[in-house]
Amino acid sequence: MLNKIKNLKPEIIIFTCLFLHILFFFYFFLKGGYFDYQIPVEAREYASTSSILSFLNNKNPYAVENFPLSINAYSALYPYSLSKLFEFFNILDFKLIVLFSRSISLFFVSIFIIYFFIHCKKKSLENNLILFLIIFFIISVSIKISLGTWGNSIGLVLYFIALLKIFENNSKKNYLISFVCIILSAHFKFYFILGVIFLLMRFYNEIFKKSYLKLNILILIFALFVFSIHYLYFPSYYFVSILNQINLTQFKEFDLLSFLFSKKLYSEIYFFVKNYFYLLVLFLYFIFLNIKQKKISKKKITIDLFFFLIFLYILIFKLWPNLGNYGTYSNNLLIPLIIAYIINIKVDYKKTYLNLLIIVTLIFPLSTQIFNFTYPGVLTEKDKLINSLSKKKINDILAKNPNTYTDHLVQNFNHKEGINKLLYFNGNSLHITEKSILSYQNNLVKKIFKLDDLHFYYKENKTNALEEINKNYPKIICAFICFNSSLGYDFKIPSQNVYVLNEKIDIKNIFGQAYKINIFENNNEKK
Repeated sequence: MLNKIKNLKPEIIIFTCLFLHILFFFYFFLKGGYFDYQIPVEAREYASTSSILSFLNNKNPYAVENFPLSINAYSALYPYSLSKLFEFFNILDFKLIVLFSRSISLFFVSIFIIYFFIHCKKKSLENNLILFLIIFFIISVSIKISLGTWGNSIGLVLYFIALLKIFENNSKKNYLISFVCIILSAHFKFYFILGVIFLLMRFYNEIFKKSYLKLNILILIFALFVFSIHYLYFPSYYFVSILNQINLTQFKEFDLLSFLFSKKLYSEIYFFVKNYFYLLVLFLYFIFLNIKQKKISKKKITIDLFFFLIFLYILIFKLWPNLGNYGTYSNNLLIPLIIAYIINIKVDYKKTYLNLLIIVTLIFPLSTQIFNFTYPGVLTEKDKLINSLSKKKINDILAKNPNTYTDHLVQNFNHKEGINKLLYFNGNSLHITEKSILSYQNNLVKKIFKLDDLHFYYKENKTNALEEINKNYPKIICAFICFNSSLGYDFKIPSQNVYVLNEKIDIKNIFGQAYKINIFENNNEKK
């Protein structure tokens, strides 16, 4: 027995440890509440669920006349497709919709992990290196908002496949696959369009050749087809995903000097280094070997660096200032790029150094959240108790006061009502404002994005929303859309004395995000 143990190679022990870490992660992740529909997996996840519910009720949330009924800012085709699937299988219950939507996201990510492993094996990569990189990919889709009822995880997978093909080799097949994947991924979350930067980086010599003309025409036709579908059936999608996002990311008002000395910049850098320290060490080590072994020309280094700096500039100085970004952009855009680059850097490295890095990572998990088994996917007993008490309190209020107004997050606690109740402005908190629509005055832009029509229906539906919220409800329970100007939302209650904030309770999700749920009471009911 002792001889067998002695004969075990370090590579086998490390492989076993890494594989067990992945298994344990998924165990804790699922046990922590991923399939508990009452715990939101992502910030504002139920905005996406609400879009599915709207489609199931034959109410297109991206139609101009419904703008903005229940906006899911990152995908229109995805909730529409899911609604048709659920309609076919007669899945109309809120709870089941959330469960199946999350299952689909998890399924796509799991299939990609298998594809990723096979792809790396074909390149003769070490098993330990493959698992090490898979772990960092899992971190990138789980530590922030990717998995859930959104289509973000599918967009991320498509973006990652595009990068793997871009950095593999310069073939027509890879060129076509990459472009198709980037176009599709951009319609799950528009910033994945930045993958085009790396496509240009690799194909700058070939893209304008005659031999690529047919491919370019084919890609253009496909892009126009996808664009036409969204423009005709989901006309407000491009305003929400492009113009409104430009306002949210402060493209126009951006002050470079202020940002350089802002807490936001350094909190983003800290987040990235803290969670990906070991991946960065590996990445820099491989680049060092690449230069040392002279396996890359100066021209190629210069071109790669040029395009990479353009990408970093957009990421850091155009996307990071978005207040809604807490490491999400780094996770979704930068980590797949680093991993894809490591895979395709053909260098001769010493297995001993790689194993040493992995051992240090396993023993001293100073960063890299997946190695500590406590985050994400593990709610403490105290968190579980608080969640249970909060949910019980909400359900008790709804049972005693069936006429209570609830927003899209709270609505799921009484999921039997969720499919029938029409919800206004339940997409995101202060996500779309009148100011955002009016900030674009160019006639061509206004015509292309139908801004005049969107503005008209925004005001009309806002009036409907105000009428809805200003009905004589005994109570209002809300997490995001509270229709109270004092909380920073784009709504005003005619009589500020009607509703009084009575209590705030907490709900915590599996990523550690705490949601404050506000309980308003009608003053007239008290008297």
